[in-house]
Amino acid sequence: MLIVDLNMKTVQLLFACVLALPASAYASLEVYKLPGPDLSNTIQAQTRVLELGLNGSESGCISWNGSANVSGAAACVGPAIPAFTGGSEQPSSTTRTAGSLGIVDGNDLRIIFDANESSGDSISLDALRLLILNPTTGGLIFSADLANPCYVGPPNPNITNPCVIDPTLTGNGKNDALIRLDAVQAAALDAAVLGSGVSMANVRIGLLANLSGPTSGGFEGFYVGNIATFDPPPLPEPGTLAIVALGLACTLFARRRWAPKGY
Repeated sequence: MLIVDLNMKTVQLLFACVLALPASAYASLEVYKLPGPDLSNTIQAQTRVLELGLNGSESGCISWNGSANVSGAAACVGPAIPAFTGGSEQPSSTTRTAGSLGIVDGNDLRIIFDANESSGDSISLDALRLLILNPTTGGLIFSADLANPCYVGPPNPNITNPCVIDPTLTGNGKNDALIRLDAVQAAALDAAVLGSGVSMANVRIGLLANLSGPTSGGFEGFYVGNIATFDPPPLPEPGTLAIVALGLACTLFARRRWAPKGY
């Protein structure tokens, strides 16, 4: 009984610590897959949050003030980011509600960075900040900055630190970087939303980003969605399907072979 009581107290303490995280705690965003999935034009239009214009360097933010989208340096909240000036936002930039994107919790949230480089030039993702905003007041509920080092997944020849993406394929949608919260910060997001009294479906999602490099191909886009849209589970290999089918056949045979007579 003592062991059970201690375990329960430990769980309660950990949960309390998560709830105690400040609303503006700056967490980590992992770049964990590159290239990510290529987005169709339909998905792009439905999930685009931030689009940055064609410049030698690009800086922009899209946020929410409680009644409308706002952009530029004055629109972004939290500690200052070096070299952030805003001004590269395109008219297609817009905050979105988590519910409209099918996002149910922090673990479900995915961001795609689409580096559009027609000549295959490298591009540096110097800063990325996720903004989770109160739909009524525009206040900051939760935020997360790009992890440092930026790449947490298996070694990938197409990305180095600082977060420089070196495309091997040219054009739009060919070198999408897939980004997520780690498990700890995904839970922190859920706790922050719960503590705010706002449902996850209604929170507004905004983004801030700084890019540098040639940016020669066109507008760079940031898209937000859920696992099912951006990161579906891989299809089983044909060999795996064959093994599963064989196992089911053997199970059915064994059941028939050893079933009691008369049944």
